Amino acid sequence: DRGAEMEWISQYPHEKEILLPPLVGFQAINTRVERKTLVVELRPSLNLKSPTIEEVIGKLKSSYLTLLDILKGSLQAEALVGPSEERTELHESKAKAAEELGLQRKAHEETNPRWFNNALNYQEASTAAFAIDAKMATKSILAEMKTSGAYTATFGGYQMHKLGLTGL
Repeated sequence: DRGAEMEWISQYPHEKEILLPPLVGFQAINTRVERKTLVVELRPSLNLKSPTIEEVIGKLKSSYLTLLDILKGSLQAEALVGPSEERTELHESKAKAAEELGLQRKAHEETNPRWFNNALNYQEASTAAFAIDAKMATKSILAEMKTSGAYTATFGGYQMHKLGLTGL
């Protein structure tokens, strides 16, 4: 009752052929011995909640693409905060960073999922995404500090990300 009987098109009509869908397991219902043969009665069981092999292999790729979607969505939302006449260079930077994350996603959509299963590859790709997000977070903090007039800070490039605000 779980498979497709194929004996009507089989080239071996005396054999009973049945095609079963993916994710089918077999449950032993009964066992008996006939002469010197152990006969096991099986019942097919279809588990639609089990991931396919492709899904299992692609979990890290999927988590990476989800990470990009989350970071991109967050930056896009921040880029649109406030009336359009009040948007600043920071808003434009966030919009560009969101675009950059979108390009990064497109570049990796066709990447073989097994590539992400190498820890160094996954780390490299994730670090690049987090670097874009961290750069925007740092720009936001510095813009807030500049508008509040509380601090004057001068940082350069990557050092700004490494030092964070502890250097203030």
